[in-house]
Amino acid sequence: MKPVLIIIRGNQSSGKTTLAAKLQEQLGINKTLLIQPSADDDTKTMIKLAEYGQKRFEYVIIEGQLPKDIYAESIKNVIKMFGKQTLVYYLNLTLDQTIQLDQQRDDSYGRERLVEQFQPYDQIDELEKQIDELDINEKINRIIEDINKLPLF
Repeated sequence: MKPVLIIIRGNQSSGKTTLAAKLQEQLGINKTLLIQPSADDDTKTMIKLAEYGQKRFEYVIIEGQLPKDIYAESIKNVIKMFGKQTLVYYLNLTLDQTIQLDQQRDDSYGRERLVEQFQPYDQIDELEKQIDELDINEKINRIIEDINKLPLF
């Protein structure tokens, strides 16, 4: 089976990191490379890490806010590398929903920062599936179902 690329995007406090970490556990920590670029990272670094992961892991998960004005071209390039073995998800929560989730965190970003950095739906293209209506376990199950529907070769 060719390596699978999974991209999880969304605003801060939308649950991306929690979802990516739990998905990595489900898929196997030794089988999965988790890439978490920050806004300060050079997009070329993300591409290099994806290339590395494609050669050495069964799954590559790229998780982060990844705003389209900075990352769209790089994400499209990584998707081309993996071809049909790619799944892209966008957690499209409202500002109020992200604030509620943030209040549950030990290391809260705070309302002011969330309001300042919130980007309404930041879709890159039609490939992105929305799974925000599901709870964490349902999201993981949906992603695993989607992986199982991918072509084997």
